[in-house]
Order: sequence, then structure tokens, then C-alpha cells
Amino acid sequence: MKVRVLFPVLAVASSLGLAALMMGCEVTSKSNRVSVDPYSATLRKGESVGLHASGGDDFAWSLSDHKLGTLSSSHGENVVYTSIYSPPAGSPVVQTITVTADPAGVVSTNLDVSAKTATAYITHTG
Repeated sequence: MKVRVLFPVLAVASSLGLAALMMGCEVTSKSNRVSVDPYSATLRKGESVGLHASGGDDFAWSLSDHKLGTLSSSHGENVVYTSIYSPPAGSPVVQTITVTADPAGVVSTNLDVSAKTATAYITHTG
């Protein structure tokens, strides 16, 4: 997506009225929001799933409970989550994985550059 950002730099008086000269820059962004794929999976102890983040740059991954599983990396577009937990039969447990990214393509500090997040849910079964 391309966004044109305009800034008034000079007002010019003429016989036809007041005109404002505008200067701008184009900002290219990968997406308006961060997403993770797949956003859910069901695993048994020892099984893994690959996760892919998109819609930003500088992705950071985090787990709600490190006793349930591990990530192959804490940064990057792609990570592998591996289950290291086996809940009692009939008592599934859910791990929440959060990916946080800065918006992609931001080239000006006067724009809102708040971090964005997406969440994946991994259900552990026995």
C-alpha cells in the first residue's frame, strides 16, 4: 500500500487568491496490520508447527508459558514452535504465542509508529 503524506511549506498570494504549495513523500507499507499464520494448531508433546508473521518488520516472538513449549528463535518472520508438554488426558492446555512488529515502511518520525501484535493459540493435548 502506498500512502502520500503532504506537508504545507509555503503560502503564496496571487491575483487569484491564496495558494499553498505542498511538498510530500510516498511511504510504502507491507500491510496495515500484523498477522500470524497459522493462528491456531493442536499439538502433542514432541510435535512442532511453523509460524509465519507478516505485515511489519523486526518481528519479536513471545510465549505465555515457557513450560509448555519452545520457539526456534525469538526474532524473525518465521519460527518453529515445539511442544514439550503433555497434559493429563482430557485436559487440553492452550499456549498463547504473541508476535510484535514495528509497522513496515515508515520513513518519517512524525507518523504514528506504535508497535503492532498478532496472536496464535496452540492447544496441547495428551
